Amino acid sequence: MKNIYKLLFLVLTTGFVFAQSPPSTNLLFHLRADDNVTADPEGLTVSSWESLVGSYSASQGDVSKQPLLLTAANGINNHQAIRFDGVDDYLILPTPSAIGFAPNQNYDIYVVARSSSANIQFLIAGGTEVHEIHLNGPGARYISKSYNGITYVSDNGASGDFTNGVAHIFAGRTTANGSYMRVDGIDGAKQLQTLYAQDNTNLRLGCRNGDSYYLAGEIAEVLIYAAGGGGNGESMTLENRTNLETYLATRYNITSGSLPVELTTFTANATENGVILNWQTATEVNNYGFEIERQILKQVQNDSNGWEKIGFVQGHGNSNSPKDYSFIDQEKVAERSRSYRLKQLDFDGSFHYSDVVSVNNALAKSFKLFAPYPNPFNPNTTIKFSIPAASNVSLKIYDIIGNEIANLVNGRKDAGEYEVDFNAKNLPSGIYFSTLRSNGNTQTQKLILMK
Repeated sequence: MKNIYKLLFLVLTTGFVFAQSPPSTNLLFHLRADDNVTADPEGLTVSSWESLVGSYSASQGDVSKQPLLLTAANGINNHQAIRFDGVDDYLILPTPSAIGFAPNQNYDIYVVARSSSANIQFLIAGGTEVHEIHLNGPGARYISKSYNGITYVSDNGASGDFTNGVAHIFAGRTTANGSYMRVDGIDGAKQLQTLYAQDNTNLRLGCRNGDSYYLAGEIAEVLIYAAGGGGNGESMTLENRTNLETYLATRYNITSGSLPVELTTFTANATENGVILNWQTATEVNNYGFEIERQILKQVQNDSNGWEKIGFVQGHGNSNSPKDYSFIDQEKVAERSRSYRLKQLDFDGSFHYSDVVSVNNALAKSFKLFAPYPNPFNPNTTIKFSIPAASNVSLKIYDIIGNEIANLVNGRKDAGEYEVDFNAKNLPSGIYFSTLRSNGNTQTQKLILMK
């Protein structure tokens, strides 16, 4: 059983920007192999794969050409994936105009895929030489436009670089300033011409339009972003692109070159001496340091001040070993809660924000186990408790006959309020109990799991 601990908002991830889901701004189309897939219950051949946004889908009515749905154990880094056989499997997507592409438009196409085939093979393609991302030959190639006999291409890597049986994040990016083939967060050679394309032929997943150059490999996720206007703007801000690549890299355990600092933990904990911030990096590249920013939620009005810089901690520059950092916010402020984020600075002036951690600055005045929320639940619920003084704390989950199911908290905690996320995805429906013990006190709450 996997229990996610959130003691005064603890965040764990493998990338600096803590993206738990892809950015939604300008997201037109989103396929993910563990959701909205219609497959034959015996052969697991895929007939339909519905987008998580909009009312679109990828489909294949010919059973002989349907790809295979892989379990998480056999998929891409413990996540389900769709396997294409390299012979005649493919899925048909809507046309670009149906999804929301418009002429003279910036757009980004992201595909998480894996292959070990030496053949030229297509991940996604529109009409001939439009919206195409394919592998091998140049390594990875993106064709955004074919016009008057001229094909506009952007390459990344050399032949065989990305057909090594390892999952990669492939992205074709088109802007008013040109196009890029982007792999694992790193842009390849840029095509300098102004490139926009519109095509009303159905997109293909797993082959080229015209049913050729079939993919021999797996696809786990597909995202398409676009924004109209055709100016110098892009469909995604740098922050959203970084957040997306962090989400994909973290989810599929892929090393992304767009992340200069790999932050593994960031916590905030209220104590009598102030709020203690702790964070750790696994690796660092070009890291000048961290600005600490704070936002305060006002006590009277239910709104907040803007973000303010309250400190700076020097980074280690370049490092391939774990580094620990800490900062104490000692300022006494009467507020309901306060939030913190890190602004990681490179030596060249570029920066990235962490996600936000929040903490209730008021210390608890009583021993209390709050009712879980939501309840009934499926499969996650949040259990909140408070202790008035530092003490050893135990928070456990029991089934209806008294068997211990989970040990959520077991150790010494400072006075304060705490939250713990309980994940019951591997448990059957039924009644369970959470029990809090500290300094001879005991409280219990009933939980109802309904699947």
